[in-house]
Formats: sequence, structure tokens, C-alpha cells
Amino acid sequence: MPRFLDIPPELCHNCGTCIAVCPSGALSTGPSRPQVSPACKGCGACYAICPGLEVDFLALNRFLYPGQIPDVYFGCYTKMFLGRAVKGRAPGSSSGGVVTALLANAMEKKLIRAAHLVCMDPSAPWLPKPEVASRLQEVLEASGSKYTLVPANSLLGKTSGLRGPTAFVGLPCHLHGVRKLQISQSPLTSPIAYSIGLFCGFNLLPDATLFLLKKLRLSPQEIKKIHYRYGPWPGSFVAETMDGRTERVPKLAFNFLHWAYSPPRCALCPDLFAELADISVGDYWPSEKGGEAFSSIIVRNERGQELLDSAAASGAVELTDLTASDLYRSHAHLINYKKRSFLIRRKTSRRAPSYTMKTPHLSARERVTALLSSAVLRFGRSGFSRRLMDIVPLDALGRCAGLARRFSIKSGTRRSKRYWTLSDVAAHWDQTDTYDAFNEKTYSYMRRFTDAYKMVGERIADRARVLDISCRTGIGALFFGSRKKIQIAGMAPSSSQLRAARERLENAGIPFTGYEWNEMRLPFPDESLDFALSFETIEHTFQYEDLLAEIHRVLKKGGGFLLTTPNLLWDPIHSLADLLRLHHGEGPHRFLPRREILQALKSSGFAIEQEASTVLIPYGPAWLTSLGERIEGLLPGRIRRIVCLRRIFFCTPAAKDTP
Repeated sequence: MPRFLDIPPELCHNCGTCIAVCPSGALSTGPSRPQVSPACKGCGACYAICPGLEVDFLALNRFLYPGQIPDVYFGCYTKMFLGRAVKGRAPGSSSGGVVTALLANAMEKKLIRAAHLVCMDPSAPWLPKPEVASRLQEVLEASGSKYTLVPANSLLGKTSGLRGPTAFVGLPCHLHGVRKLQISQSPLTSPIAYSIGLFCGFNLLPDATLFLLKKLRLSPQEIKKIHYRYGPWPGSFVAETMDGRTERVPKLAFNFLHWAYSPPRCALCPDLFAELADISVGDYWPSEKGGEAFSSIIVRNERGQELLDSAAASGAVELTDLTASDLYRSHAHLINYKKRSFLIRRKTSRRAPSYTMKTPHLSARERVTALLSSAVLRFGRSGFSRRLMDIVPLDALGRCAGLARRFSIKSGTRRSKRYWTLSDVAAHWDQTDTYDAFNEKTYSYMRRFTDAYKMVGERIADRARVLDISCRTGIGALFFGSRKKIQIAGMAPSSSQLRAARERLENAGIPFTGYEWNEMRLPFPDESLDFALSFETIEHTFQYEDLLAEIHRVLKKGGGFLLTTPNLLWDPIHSLADLLRLHHGEGPHRFLPRREILQALKSSGFAIEQEASTVLIPYGPAWLTSLGERIEGLLPGRIRRIVCLRRIFFCTPAAKDTP
């Protein structure tokens, strides 16, 4: 049976879960990894629960957030806020102080009896340590980030003397261990009523703190108190000495430490936003907010909302709404590093943990960039790099960190345009009042319906229940509904377009039920629809793979799915048509390569029965477009796939797998 010594050291992030579960007490806290004593009986409990080896995000998401579909970057969530503490804010807080305010309010309101958190060790004030705080003053004293490995989970189960629920505060890796214990029904986590997750781009080995002290010409024995972030946002590393001196290093000037002192396991973690918490909290980094301190808040379930509502009702925090797109832009550089490049680091690692988590599609250029980034991190952790950093002055290292951060932010901001939500799509279509004016007279627009009907019209039975996903103003639903006696369920993210579709179909006497489309989870039971139509939609859906999986879920066995989408080659022409006022803008979108579409359909459970490529000449007088149709008919299929504007796929759901 595998035991503690079988856990590769490079996959340990010192979360402390193994210490908590060890039945013989053979494991104890070490400098950067738990230590094992001869009392170990080799039972394997530590190995089985170790989150450094494996985290099944799919199973944990189903367990924690049933019915939700996780966002590829943020995980499952219900709401997002920008906030800061009003009451319970600790002195010198550099960020929004929301975590401390939530805990302080929860204690005052008797929602919790104690909190698992991290404080500085009074006997060694340069070292953080885990603590179960049962007094408000302990919570306030523990405020502030601690940028080093701490076995926070080692104290799980150490609340036997306390009666009542507790809150748990930890990094993503700590939450991974807690949730694995909870899904296994371990009594160690039974007192935990609320979990607060902290955003984490990377953590640091304890040696990083000693390195900073050495650069400041301080020994650990001189230290009276350390703050990893203190003072006006974004804060500074502050060391107070026994003789009253204070030394500071600005936060943005010691970011270089992660090049050399980030643990190998941190580079293999794709969880930036603590996706398995009840509520996640982190910094907010937009330039338009100046130097003010705010916290980004992601509410993931009812428990997280309860904690936040209580604090807001008592005036402990002030909140404003935050969109997922704004949060992405705030953390685009970290998302690029931790989420988008994760798969490359995992593939190039000698040993890697097992995850069941979707990762974003990367372009060839991004793969090369990720490989270079991975090589830089490997070099940074080498002995030569650390010896070099010992020689280089602290100011010079800080300037290098600043340059690297500016480059990272510039690159991440450019890529942030690739992320959008259904709310962003709705905002675009709500302000596009020329949609019908352009499209009802546009040859290429109407051909999406005529060509699609030629392909599948005979396959749709009368009285079939048909879903028109992103029906917009209902032109496609009207086209099909006027030719077939069908019941149409139309969905659209834009409320104005949905109203127009409903009015259009009702005036035509066609049965139509409209649904506002604001989340990936479709509001239909499994296998409840006969047919699904998707006209030029997946390119406007960032999480298109989740949409395809949902369509597969709601289709009956023997049902059909018709998908149309533009050829990637025509994206510049669409943009030019918008500039010339020949057509409305596309809004948030990404035209997909054919190979990517085929892979997405297959992985979502569809079998492609028929494919066509149509529309060679999209604009012009009737004689010209008619000529284009005749030329289309003469071209070989392979050539049509390359040059024609539109791709059309007819698919059927393959065998349904029970999750």
C-alpha cells in the first residue's frame, strides 16, 4: 500500500492534510514538507487523501455546486462583487480587508465559534503558523497575507474543545485537501460551516523570507514583527526589529521571489481563484481605481452568500457589483500564467498531479510562450540563479520584477479581449438596433436558414420540440416554424432581441416559448428536446464546449442538432464589413478553426452525419450571388471548405454516458 514516503517531494505543497489524517500521529510539521517518524504504520491514509497527487474537480464541483457549470477560469459561481471592509478592518491593511471583516462579523453574529486561519508565530516572528482562533482579537491580529508555505490543514480536527461551527480560511491547495476530506465524509471537517478561499498566483518557500531579510541586512533573531503586505495599497514587506528599526520592500518590488523560491508543486496548480471555496476573495488590480484598496469577491454557493449578506447587513463591508469580464481584466496576467499556460507546464514536468479540469485552448504562439516561461521558472529555481540573486542588489532585482510584471500585464491585457460572458454578448446585441434592418435584406444571412432547411428539414417531424439556441430576433425560428408544425423554445442573452422574437412568432401564430440565456446550464430536463438549431452561435459563446455538452444532454436519443458557424478565413472580411457599415458588428466572438469544431463536437458526444460549406459571394446584386451559387456547385468539397463563408454540420447525439 502506498504510504507517505511514496509521495514525490516535488508534488507536496505542505498543506498539512496528511498530518491531520494520520491515525498514529507519525507526521509533524517540517520546514517545507511534513516529517515522518518511525511511528508510521504505513496505513496509506495520507497518500489516499493527498491533494498534491490528485484533485478531481469534476466530482468536487458536482458535490459542492450541483447543477452548476464551472467557468473555465473562475469555476462555479453565482455572483461577483468589488468590496472593502468598513468595520473589522485591521490597521495597516493593504487590500480590501474583506476576509477579516467577514470573520469578525461572523463571530459577532454567532455564525461561527472559531476560525482556521494563519498568524505569525510569536516565538519566531518571521514564520507564519496555522491557528484556530476563537477570539475576535486573534482574528484581527491574524489579518494580512502570508507569502510562504503553511500547513494550515494540520489543525483540522483540533476543535474538540470548541462547541459550534467554524470557518476555514485557506489557499486553493488547502481547500483541495479540505474538500477531499469532506467528499470522503471525514469527521475532521464536520465543524466547518463556511470556507473562504484566497486567490493565489503562486506561493513561496520559507527560504524566500530569509532571503529578503538577508538582503535587508537583518537576521531572524533581530525581528520583532513581519508583515508581508502592510500600508497603503498594494502594500510593502515590512520588517520591524527589536531595536525599533523598520525596513520596507514595496510589494511590486519583491515579486521576483517567485522566480527562484516558488515550490515546484505551485507551478502545477491551475486553481487561481480558490474554485472549491464557498466564497473566494483576492485583490483587485485595475488602473482606473488608482491606489485604492479593494477586494474581488466571488460568491459560489448559498453558504458564501449567507456569510457576505450578514456582513453587508451589519455594515461590516461595502459592496458593488463586479462582472466576470472586469475580474478577468484585473487578473489577466495571472490567468495567462496560471490557467492558460498550466497544461504546458504539466506536460513538461517529470511528475505531475492528476486533475479533472478543463483548460483553455492555446494557439501555437501561446504554446511557445508557455514553454519559454516554464524554462525561465526552471532556471530561476536552480542553484546558479539563487547564487546570482545573492549578488545582485535588491533595487536591481526589484526593477527587473517591475519590468517583467509590466510585460506580463501588457500581454495579459491583450489576451483578456478573448474572454467574455453571455452578459457581454447581451450588451452588444441590446445596442445593435440595426440587426433586422441589415439581415432581412442580406443574402448571406438568409442562406444560413435556407441551406440548413435543405439539409435537415425532412428530418424534423411535425409536433417536434425544437430548441433555437440564441434565436436573436426570431427570423430563423420563423423560417422553420412556418414550414413545420413544431414547438419552438428560443433562447437569447439579449432581452430586447428575445422580446422581438416572441412578438414575431406570436404574430405568425407559431408556438414559441422564450427563455433568457444567461448561463451555460440549459433550463430543460435530460433528453427532453427533439431537435436543436444553432445558427452562428458557438463563435459568440466563450464556453462553447459546455454549450455543446448541454445541447447533447437535453436532446433525446435519435434527436438531431444543426450547427452553422462562419469560416475562420472570413473573420477579417466581417470586420471590414462592419467598418464600411455594410453589416452590424460581430461583438464578442472568436471564429473557430474547423479542426477545433470537429474535436469539440466529438468530445461533446456528437457524431457528424453531414457537413456542407456554403456561400462563396456573400454580397452584391442577384446576378452576382446567383453566379456564386453556381460556382459553389462546381467546386470540390475540399475547396469549398477552404473558401466558402459558412460551415454547416448536422449531428446526432452518440450514446449517452451517465456522469
